[in-house]
Amino acid sequence: MRRLASVRLFGVLAADIAAVSGVGAFLPQNAPSDWYHSAWPHAAGFILAAGLDQVYASWWFAGLLAALALNLAVCIWRRRRAVRWPSLAMHAGILLVLAGACLRVAGGAKGQLPLDQGQACGQLVASAAGGAVPRLPFQVRLSGFRIEYDAPDRHLLQVSRDGVSEEIEVALGRESVLPRFGLVLRPLRALGDFVMSADGQARERSAAASNPALQLELGWEGRSARHWYFDRFPDMQYDAFPFNIVYRHVGRHIKDFVSEVEFLAASGSAVRARVSVNAPARFQGWTFYQSGYEPGREDHSVLLAVRDPGVYLVFCGFAAVLLGMTAWLVRP
Repeated sequence: MRRLASVRLFGVLAADIAAVSGVGAFLPQNAPSDWYHSAWPHAAGFILAAGLDQVYASWWFAGLLAALALNLAVCIWRRRRAVRWPSLAMHAGILLVLAGACLRVAGGAKGQLPLDQGQACGQLVASAAGGAVPRLPFQVRLSGFRIEYDAPDRHLLQVSRDGVSEEIEVALGRESVLPRFGLVLRPLRALGDFVMSADGQARERSAAASNPALQLELGWEGRSARHWYFDRFPDMQYDAFPFNIVYRHVGRHIKDFVSEVEFLAASGSAVRARVSVNAPARFQGWTFYQSGYEPGREDHSVLLAVRDPGVYLVFCGFAAVLLGMTAWLVRP
């Protein structure tokens, strides 16, 4: 018991964990095995055999954490009457954090979940090279995916005629008048990714602003006409117009990526949830994070599914450490 509770043992275990964590920080983790063979041709075999490509998920790293937890537990027990409670709270908090980490290594799982709109899926894709992932005990269906923006698009026009130029910002549904040109502008449609379909209809190819275009109705001298203007192709002008109009699209900034999903339990019940970048969803012990998307596709989303049975122990441990430190600092 004295050896298990010794400060020297704590120092050795802490140094080992720090060294292994340094290896995990220096050596890229969860990369494909081919990458290690190309980057470290002479050491790749040892790296893969020893599990240094997945340090924090290896059994021996969990063993180091368990040994340190045992050392702290025995130390706390032997000194429980000799030290004040703030010190015991800090030691117990560290013990809880280590226990939570061991639980995560032993029973945790993680994987990517690609979803197509309307289809239910429960099979994860390994996020680590060669890592095995379980099948979810339920299915997830994507109801919709969208990109949210912090402000609307801005549409700027530079109109020129006979050496005279004027810049104006226009908006859909609002008529703009330029008296010096005797010109009335009526924006009709705005497309972020303009494409012409086979039947000659203009449509939106994707939500990305890859080819911004603005359709204007021009009125002047009792005449009117409609024409498309393109941000990337300012020289596409209609020669019959006495005006030269250059369109500039000021894009909005992306604020969030949002997936609307349904969790389909084995009992047949369905639970709706919203998953965004900073707002994960939880269901039956699994946490789902917005992980990725495919540009140009509004019917596809990628979630990261994580099962971490030790997360609440870690939170309790942090709270105990904070409580003990606060009590130690303000003690009389």
